[in-house]
Amino acid sequence: MPAGFDGQVPFEVMAQLGIPEEHFARYPGRLEWHAPWHQGHEVDAMLRGAVDVVEVEAWLAAQGWGWLTLRDNGTLPIGRSTGLSLQGLPAHVYHLMPRGVSKGLAVAWDLQRRGLTAGQAIAIGDSISDLEMADSVSDLWLTANGLVNPEVVAQAAARANVLLCDEAVGLGWAQAIRTILVTDE
Repeated sequence: MPAGFDGQVPFEVMAQLGIPEEHFARYPGRLEWHAPWHQGHEVDAMLRGAVDVVEVEAWLAAQGWGWLTLRDNGTLPIGRSTGLSLQGLPAHVYHLMPRGVSKGLAVAWDLQRRGLTAGQAIAIGDSISDLEMADSVSDLWLTANGLVNPEVVAQAAARANVLLCDEAVGLGWAQAIRTILVTDE
């Protein structure tokens, strides 16, 4: 976080600096709030649309906002209405958040806090940003909707403890849990 914002949560700082609105102006019709799920966030700004994450990262740095990162949290289900005109591109969910914040670190912290080991935990996800959880658990299950992204597939293949679900979203979660329950009996 930049100096001078002591005691404020990251979302408040981003809002005061007008950073989400700057993104919307830079990418008109291609980026918006991920409503209503964006409400109540303190650490991140939850957005949706279709932007080049590498381009956004470079732009953030050029604006002096290199303390932020944009994380791709996967695509929305096909047919989900967004109000955006994406010219056939799939809509993604993004988290604009401070660098150093990650799902993997959160899982590791939570396991340590509870006195658990990686061998006692699994994770289930569907996006590139979920893959970092694999370092903190025995197995990471990826639901099928995340496998439409070639980068997710490539990075998943490089990790020995990533397992792939045949089903998307909720059914994928159920598949992972059923498999774990059968395996652990």
